[in-house]
Amino acid sequence: MLRYFPISDTVIKNPPPKGAPMSNDVKPQAKAHQANKPEPKQPKKITVRPVYGRMVHMLTAQEIVGDTEVPEIDGWLQAQIDAGKIVVVVE
Repeated sequence: MLRYFPISDTVIKNPPPKGAPMSNDVKPQAKAHQANKPEPKQPKKITVRPVYGRMVHMLTAQEIVGDTEVPEIDGWLQAQIDAGKIVVVVE
């Protein structure tokens, strides 16, 4: 069974253009404060060490033996760290 609901008599006169705020109290946020915010920087080189023996990075073919410096932690390296096969050396 269909039910019909009465439509209210409220009509919006002069609606704001698309993309404009609905009321005057809403102000767009300035992006200036984001430009002044410093970005967290990753160290230049990260030292990693295999737990057992040696490993070869599958994507870059870099041999990881003992303490080895890598430019960044990528997906493959992060998977090995999560698996416990490689540890990050904190100096």
